[in-house]
Amino acid sequence: MIQTYGDSTFGHHALGFGPQIDGTIAMGELLVEQLGGFVGGGTPGGHLRTEGRVAWSALSEADRSRVDALFAARRPVNANLRYRLTRDGPNGRETVEAPIEALPQVVIECVKTLLD
Repeated sequence: MIQTYGDSTFGHHALGFGPQIDGTIAMGELLVEQLGGFVGGGTPGGHLRTEGRVAWSALSEADRSRVDALFAARRPVNANLRYRLTRDGPNGRETVEAPIEALPQVVIECVKTLLD
């Protein structure tokens, strides 16, 4: 498996190896999946996945409010590049999609590209 790490300082990626994200979600954790875009990550049967995790406690109060608003609104997303957010909420697992401009930077930066 190949994994890239975003380098926000220089705006490019370095290649590395790391553990595979398995789709389970720990309490207090947000699973973030990038869908679409130029390489079409997240397509069924594809070998390229772009996803990451961020602890709820790592988000500022403003970032938590922004993410909560996305789950509350549940607006359809008509964008080639979008993100799927999944968390364990008060009523069980909940998922919502959002355009990149609606997400806090810390959520975008947790995403890594994985090649199975």
